[in-house]
Amino acid sequence: MPSSQNKGQIFQDFFDAYRARDIAKSWQLISQNRDQTGSTIESELIRDYHTFADQGDHDKANEKLEALSYAGEVEYQHTHDQFIIDLVRCYRSATTSQRDDILQARNSLKSSQAHLARSDFDAALESYGRAKEEFARAGDACEA
Repeated sequence: MPSSQNKGQIFQDFFDAYRARDIAKSWQLISQNRDQTGSTIESELIRDYHTFADQGDHDKANEKLEALSYAGEVEYQHTHDQFIIDLVRCYRSATTSQRDDILQARNSLKSSQAHLARSDFDAALESYGRAKEEFARAGDACEA
């Protein structure tokens, strides 16, 4: 996994490739920067989207969602994995209340991952179950 300094540069490199619509460079960055939860670039875009949407900064939120949509299209072209495309569709149609529930569910997921890192499997399982319920309540079938 890249260091935080490298992560920032990788994210900037992806944004440069996104703006240039450089599919080859975008795919290289997406595919070479993954962790146990998927593409670190896509994860960062999801976090940023939710942060800006929660703050009411719709322009920045939409910019991140458009970049995530592009990343999903690039990934689909190479792997036929439609998860990010479906996730963007879900986010675009979510109400404010649903977005709040999704944020709560993503926090439960983050808690689950922290429990797993400490080998606290019972707590991780409980947090995963809570996240699944929260995603379902939000109508987010992709992440549920």
